Amino acid sequence: MRAGSAPPFLALDTSGDLGSVAVSVGGEVVGRAFLPDRRRQAAELVPALDRAMAEAGIQRRDLAGIDETVLWGS
Repeated sequence: MRAGSAPPFLALDTSGDLGSVAVSVGGEVVGRAFLPDRRRQAAELVPALDRAMAEAGIQRRDLAGIDETVLWGS
């Protein structure tokens, strides 16, 4: 991560049939991955996280925070 740049955040959503992981920097999505099989979202979450982070060129230790979707039934 470059000095002076906005901190990256990770967003997770597994509340619906299509799950997703996204990395944003300064409000711009710089990496994303989808979880198309609702029955395998838990098993595929970490690999999807790794793909999104690699696309963004960001390491886990660089994350400033994590946002998640929380809905009834999730």
